[in-house]
Amino acid sequence: MSNILQSRKFNWIWASSMIIVLIIGSIFSHSFNRTFYNDMNERLSTAQRMNLSESELNTATAVLLDYIQDSRNDLHFELESGDQMFNQKEIDHMVDVKNLYLGSQAILYVSLIVAIFLTIRYLSLGLKKAKFIFNQSFKTSFVVFGLLLAALGMYVVFDFDGFWTNFHHVFFSNDLWLLDPATDRLIQMVPLEFFNQLVFRIIFSVLIGLIILAFIALYQRKANHPKLHIVLFEPEIPQNTGNVMRTAMASNATLHLIEPFGFIYDDKRLKRSGMDYIDELDIIIHDDYAAFKKTVNGRVIFVTRYGEQSHSEINYSAEKENIYLVFGKESTGLPLDVLANNLKDCVRIPMTSNARSLNLANSVAIVTYEVLRQLDYQELSLVEIQKGSDWLRKHK
Repeated sequence: MSNILQSRKFNWIWASSMIIVLIIGSIFSHSFNRTFYNDMNERLSTAQRMNLSESELNTATAVLLDYIQDSRNDLHFELESGDQMFNQKEIDHMVDVKNLYLGSQAILYVSLIVAIFLTIRYLSLGLKKAKFIFNQSFKTSFVVFGLLLAALGMYVVFDFDGFWTNFHHVFFSNDLWLLDPATDRLIQMVPLEFFNQLVFRIIFSVLIGLIILAFIALYQRKANHPKLHIVLFEPEIPQNTGNVMRTAMASNATLHLIEPFGFIYDDKRLKRSGMDYIDELDIIIHDDYAAFKKTVNGRVIFVTRYGEQSHSEINYSAEKENIYLVFGKESTGLPLDVLANNLKDCVRIPMTSNARSLNLANSVAIVTYEVLRQLDYQELSLVEIQKGSDWLRKHK
């Protein structure tokens, strides 16, 4: 994968650009929905309140929306009475509104181009890897944008007037937006109640879109990524188990420990080997092998020196459910009757004929990362987390 595609900031840009498209697209969809205008005009009796005919109000609405979208050059529209629909202050304010729309449209197009470009680049890596990056990218984006929208929604609910006033202070550099409801037809056409409904619709639509994307990410994670489980059968040496704990945490695997152990579980050597990762580990302790078997939901692979196939010969990526890697105790390995009844699922780590076996913790690491390699390192970071992927380049 290229440096660009490995960088977390580009994954963030990908997710953010897609969410920006969702937000601005939702704003435009509702803001220029003429059916919405007709419904609100009828609900608020806008034509009667303004002493206009339905035809005049509909035409004025069309003129206003066409001007904002740059489909016409001016806002001049003469009523049946001979008056101009909009006064000069309203026209000047709508120049600012149009500029705001055009700026937002430019952001929409740029975000769309970036989203499409990065989507194509990620898909070129393969569908599996693209889905993985999609899940990783949106994990943070959902939280950030979701919290912002939730906060904005609360603000709108409890103080819409304050929200609306601050919105204009942020996006407009003058006071042309301070129109008089008694004399200015623009604000009579779209009163505060109108904008209240519009803003709620936009926020609701964006939240629904984010929820849909979240469900897609969760579905892809469950549908395409088998969960990895590491199983230690009656481990005897605390340092080995501690090291395996660290490997399980680093590889996002669930660790199963089958009793009895050859040490006390809270042994200080166990904690020292596992460092501070033990508290973050997903760990399950079983009374015996029979108790473990009752919890199995997927394929079980037994790692043993008696295996007749290499640990890398199995196609782990073809598995749709959980993958359990079972390792025996340091002294005698796994029970022979268990192995004899599961010959097709027994694998061996290739080694010289002079070696009887490898260290347990090393064996776990070797097989675990072969499985993860075939699964494209699902849900694991491909860059340095704390210092950033470009840290070394900065220190050349």
